[in-house]
Amino acid sequence: MITSRSRSAASWPDTRTGVTLSEVLVATLVMSIGVVSLATLFPIAMLRSIQATQLTNSTLLRQNAEAMIEIAPALIHDPDQDSDEQEHRADIDLNADGDVSDTSEQGWGNDWLGDSIPDTGAYLVDPIGRALATSQTSLGLLPRFSGIGNSAPTVAQFENLAMLPDVWLPVFESRVASQNATRVFIPDGTDLTNLTTGQLRNAANPNNPRYRMILVDATGKQAAIKGLQQVTDNNGSNDELIWQDTTGSNVLPLPTNFTASKVKVEVQERRYTWLLTVRKNREGTAAVDVVTFFERSFRPQDEFVYGDPSNAGTSVTYSVNSSGQATSTGYDTNNGVAGVDDDQDGTTDNNSELGWPGSDDKRTIAVSWSAGSDPNPFLKNGGYLLDVVQGQWYRIVLYTENLDAGTAAIVVDRDLVPPPANLSSPRLVFYRGVLEVYPLGLRNVP
Repeated sequence: MITSRSRSAASWPDTRTGVTLSEVLVATLVMSIGVVSLATLFPIAMLRSIQATQLTNSTLLRQNAEAMIEIAPALIHDPDQDSDEQEHRADIDLNADGDVSDTSEQGWGNDWLGDSIPDTGAYLVDPIGRALATSQTSLGLLPRFSGIGNSAPTVAQFENLAMLPDVWLPVFESRVASQNATRVFIPDGTDLTNLTTGQLRNAANPNNPRYRMILVDATGKQAAIKGLQQVTDNNGSNDELIWQDTTGSNVLPLPTNFTASKVKVEVQERRYTWLLTVRKNREGTAAVDVVTFFERSFRPQDEFVYGDPSNAGTSVTYSVNSSGQATSTGYDTNNGVAGVDDDQDGTTDNNSELGWPGSDDKRTIAVSWSAGSDPNPFLKNGGYLLDVVQGQWYRIVLYTENLDAGTAAIVVDRDLVPPPANLSSPRLVFYRGVLEVYPLGLRNVP
């Protein structure tokens, strides 16, 4: 008997479950907003990570410099190491004639640059700049010293003194074929076109970059580090990486029972460095700043002095006179703090508020230069500029610039220190690569 199954109409659902196209589009939109928001966090996080690394290394560098000053106070008090600390003080009446700036005192030590301008007691302790800068002995009106003598230091000397030593960049890696007490042999055919003995630091080339070899055994658990002194490219046989200085007599073999399996060659990079600005008064007390740099450049345009008479197309004007009084309404063109009744006399921004503490009336700088011939100043919010007369650092908090006209108006983070009355104009350098300026306070003559 054949039977048939049938479903009642009620057993089929009236509607199917699911989502509409509109719901899919809305969900996609919401998800896209979330994904895009999340994606924007990655570059921000990477930037913050880079900034954190730089500030960490900057702090380490500042601590290194401060420790050196504590150990060797002559680094700041007698930076040319000639046992005469007083010659670096602000102008004093060295010949006791009642005049601190007369020409008869030149040569007594108070006119370092021989320009008949009384020294302010400000100078740079800049080992790297003393060796590499275009103008090695001065910057503007600031004498520049190495801190370890009156001559330019060697590269090895300033690296040991004013550089963070832990930045190394890989050059190449290779398998090690064999070794002896002074070298390792790597397979012939390794590309050594960018690595020759003439590039390496050794007794014959003390100012070359420093290279090192990291040797690792087959287990990867043991390693040895050797300075690379010489490279021998043997055509047809194994090439040689030599750590023994061929001009020296000391043999520095590898540890006993250590067999290298792989070698990695690295070069030290001059990435984090410091300089000191010192402002010494007539009593010999010095105010010291540690200034840290990331990849400091020594191109002429990076230490171009605006307002210097030798750069005739430039000018610098402070909004204060030689007595420190405000001479203009500043960047916002209002007396005192714009829109605030500073002196509570019932009138906002009247003449009695000119130069009010905390306003920009004493913090505004006007700079001009010959557009197209002079370099443009390096301006950015949070960047730094150096007054190369008084040795004062200022941080830029606001600026406007017209590159076509060659003009800029700048507001800095504190009241300006005016130049001496006999100086026609302030003089500024806009540095690149400054990470931080750390005031260390006052240091007395030991």
